[in-house]
Amino acid sequence: MVGVSDETHRVALVKNVTGRKLVGLRWWNEANDSGSAWRFEQVPDGTRVIHAGEKRMFWIGLFTTVVAWPALAFFALVRIKL
Repeated sequence: MVGVSDETHRVALVKNVTGRKLVGLRWWNEANDSGSAWRFEQVPDGTRVIHAGEKRMFWIGLFTTVVAWPALAFFALVRIKL
């Protein structure tokens, strides 16, 4: 139970707080009786300064994890000795 709660807070922090502060983006899903809809929010142009280095670090970190986990899973499977 604690692990699920911890992971939920971590995802919310990374997705909403860090994403909004570093690149000015955040997203969520709204569900109701008629279905669900994805909502995307972007900081209006000209209201804040987005530092190129921070923006680059955010996107590299985001895409690196997408590549790293399958690579680690592959290497773990290769190491299994039958």
